[in-house]
Formats: sequence, structure tokens, C-alpha cells
Amino acid sequence: MTNRMELHRAAREKGLIGLSKKVEKGVATGALAVVISAAATTGAFAAETQPNQVNSTTNAVYEVKAGDTFYHIAVTHNMNQAQLKALNPQVTDMAKLKIGQKINLSKVSVQESSSQTTVKQSASKSTASTTETYTVKQGDNMYRIAINHGISLKHLQLLNPQVTGNNIMVGQVLKVSGTPFAVKPVEKPQQKVVQTEQYREVECEVIGVNDENSLYVYVDGERWVFYAGGDPEIQKEIASYKEGDFLDIRFFMTEHNQFQIKDIVYKGNRQVDRTVDFDGAFVSIDSNSKRVSVKNSNGNVVSYKISNYLASENLYFKAGSNVRLVGEKTTNGDIVIENISL
Repeated sequence: MTNRMELHRAAREKGLIGLSKKVEKGVATGALAVVISAAATTGAFAAETQPNQVNSTTNAVYEVKAGDTFYHIAVTHNMNQAQLKALNPQVTDMAKLKIGQKINLSKVSVQESSSQTTVKQSASKSTASTTETYTVKQGDNMYRIAINHGISLKHLQLLNPQVTGNNIMVGQVLKVSGTPFAVKPVEKPQQKVVQTEQYREVECEVIGVNDENSLYVYVDGERWVFYAGGDPEIQKEIASYKEGDFLDIRFFMTEHNQFQIKDIVYKGNRQVDRTVDFDGAFVSIDSNSKRVSVKNSNGNVVSYKISNYLASENLYFKAGSNVRLVGEKTTNGDIVIENISL
């Protein structure tokens, strides 16, 4: 009886169920022996013909190998195809797996994959961000700050008009990105045109003209240079201005960080006082060469041009006499004396 119960248990463990209990003792014993033997043979055959079992990895991700099928991977990992498919939405065709393809075996692996993607995106966004300002540190200079932030020295100077030359202090905050000034697009009513140039308007005073393409001015006490950009009309206008002229200039920033003139409005002129008035010790005067010589406070003899009027007066003073000279300084720097008195 004990042997028969053990045989029944063995049969059930091999998956042989539904064995009829209505058998004789001798017949049952023989039948069970045959069935168990057959089961053992079947198990051995199945073991020989069944593909290699899939080995799961510690991070719950499986790499497809030769001979694998989606069904085989699911069954090996105690799932059905629907459950495995839910973990792998990236698999569009379950019948076409590729060797080396990654298959998620748990929700943890799916979350890790998603987290890695999020981290990469966050890192990318972090890298793309830039610093708007920079705080000056010990040993910094304008050139080094510009180079370190990928801009030219001229651009950095335009971003920080409050800085004169290289006069910066530790702790001072400088702008290191953006455009040098706030700009407003030129409004063109009833036109749908993409405005590629942005303009700014400033009031300024002319310092001088270097050539027909360059205009030097003062803007709020700072020296600026405007360019005609090869425009013949603007070049003609530049050539007509002189020191002391007040202008309204509308301009834009070129790709080379230069101020290019769009148009100019003349606002008047500041009369420059060129009068000179000083004393000296009389030395000599020559009406023919129209020159007067005096000894200045440093003891040096200096010669000055005199006006035609003074040359015609045939003036003469005792050598060494203290005289007062009044005249005017010309645009090229010469002094013309117009009056001499004791």
C-alpha cells in the first residue's frame, strides 16, 4: 500500500493526473510503473529538445540571444506575453526580436530607463543655460573676462558702458551676455515684414571726423564711433559735420559689433571758445614775417603768428616789458595773436 501511494505521488509530481483509482493492486502497480517510466522518458526528451533557459539579470533587463522568442522569454520569467508586452511598449513586433535587444522584465527596469532619460535631458538643459552676469574677482581684467565668456573685449565694453578702460573693482558685477542696449524694432504700419535690423537713437556731440566713413562723438560723456557702412549718402553727411555739432543718430549693431548709422538729424552747434589770453616778457616783433616773440613764465622764448591788422600797426615794446597777448586758437592748433598791450 505504501509503495502504491508513493507511486501515485511521483506520478502527480510528474504532471500525470486523472489516473483511475479503480484498478487492481497488481495492475495498478504495473500501470503506474509504465506511466512513471513513460513520464521520465518524456521529461528526458523534453529536456533534450527544449531551448536553453533564459537567464535573468540582476537589474531585471534581459538581452535577447539566438533562438529566443517573446513567448519563451515570458514563460521563462513566469509571465504571459501580455504582461511582458506591457513592460516593453518599445517592442512593436513580438515576432521580430533582434539578438542583443534589451527586454524589461520588471517595472523597476522601466523606471530606471525613464529616469536615465530624464537625467540626460536635465543635464542637457543645465549645460545649455548661461550666466547673465559675472562678479569681478582678484586678478581679473576686462580682456580675460571677455575671453572666458566667449565674447570680444569690445562687446564686453559695450555691455558695460559704466566701465572706463580696465578700471574694474573686486566685487563689481558685469554683464557678460546679451546686446549692449535695449532696442526697439522700427515700426512699419500695414507691412508684415520680418525686421532683421534693430535700431536705437542717441543724442551726441561731434568730436571730429577721421575719414568719410567714421564719425567720432560724445554720448553721455563717453567717446563712441559710428560708421557709414559704405553708404555714400551717409558718408557725404559725415563729411559735412564739424566739432561741436549736436546730432540725433539712429543706428544699429552690425554682426561685427560696430555702430552703423541709419540716419542723422542735425540739431545745432555748440560754439567752441578758442580764445587765448596770457602774459609774457616782450622780446621782438616782425611785421614782415608777421611773428611776435615773448619769453614765457618758464623762461623759454616762444614765437606766435600775429594778425594782418597787428602787422600793419608797426607795434614796438621795450625788450623785457611785460605784455598781455590776446588771440585765438585755430582748428589746426596754431595760435594767432590779435592784440598786444602793456
